[in-house]
Amino acid sequence: MKISRIAALILALCMLLTLAVGCGTSTDAFITFRDTVVDQNKYIYMMSHFKALYLASYFGFGVDNPAIWEQDMGNGVTIGDYLGAMALSNIMSIAMYTQLFDEYGLTVTAEDSATIDARINNLIATAGSEGALEKELSKYGSDIATVRSVLTDSVKVSKLQEYLFGENGTMPISDEDIEAYYKENYQRCKFIFIHKTQDYVYDANGEPVFDNDTQKFVTKDMTDEEKAAKKALFEDIKDRVLNGGEDFEALLAQYTMESGMKKFTDGYYINESTTFVPTEVRLLLSTLEIGDIKSVETDTGWYLVKHYELIDGAWKDEAYAAAMFDTLAATVQNLAMSELITPFADEVVVNTKAVEQYPITKLTPNFEY
Repeated sequence: MKISRIAALILALCMLLTLAVGCGTSTDAFITFRDTVVDQNKYIYMMSHFKALYLASYFGFGVDNPAIWEQDMGNGVTIGDYLGAMALSNIMSIAMYTQLFDEYGLTVTAEDSATIDARINNLIATAGSEGALEKELSKYGSDIATVRSVLTDSVKVSKLQEYLFGENGTMPISDEDIEAYYKENYQRCKFIFIHKTQDYVYDANGEPVFDNDTQKFVTKDMTDEEKAAKKALFEDIKDRVLNGGEDFEALLAQYTMESGMKKFTDGYYINESTTFVPTEVRLLLSTLEIGDIKSVETDTGWYLVKHYELIDGAWKDEAYAAAMFDTLAATVQNLAMSELITPFADEVVVNTKAVEQYPITKLTPNFEY
């Protein structure tokens, strides 16, 4: 995975990059914010969890891969340095959120506690006994009490966000807030896609066969001669659009092998975190002015991409909301949460000596608990 993609994904999580780090003296307190303390057990457990999250989400690994962490991002900063700092920042943020939860006078209800108890009991049942679970958790410097504390923190953060920025919150996120973020962070495009190795299966009427179950066109592998013909077809389409002035959308309707282009007739809405188009297409789009058309080649095929102006409020369209804006409102809420704690960053105290003893690169990734 490219470094730029890692950065985009991490930033999409709204982790703070510039929290102040002070020097603590207590060996028990790794992170302190007012009355909230993250101790050694909790710190190691959370850091090991973030390590597993990064491996699975950013690299697709279900096991540790030591080679990843030493990759240089430039200026002597490794991926391990970068992701370790992000995890630390996130743990600091959680400490601030849980403290503010208490200061706002919010409470963990009996129902919340019952849900946490059920989660703990399920972990015990899976492990076989409390003793067996404690033994497993010790791999991550943790115990059942620590897991319960982390689960409780998660409830507090969610309830704080809902209390402040939810639909009925004290400072609810408005449509105007979402629209502003959408306008600043999304781009709209359409493209003609020609596959390098596969072609449509056609019916007796010469129409591509569409599989209603998969919502995709049925394809077949091509011969070398057919592959060469497809490449020539793409070059011809590109020439007809860029040099011949032919209508881009008419040729798209006739030739594109991207089934989504036929379903989403307004095109695709893309931001830095988009994964449903190739990285090459996303990066190309970011360089195009509205109305520009340009081609790009990927491992699977050729794309002729056109940048379109955004449609106001497109994220409200039900079909588009589910497919391309499913995390939009949550992202705007997360940004509001980050802005909430930014003024308090200089109050956070990090025991740097203690933290440096447990870098993310050396911890066991916690994929299970």
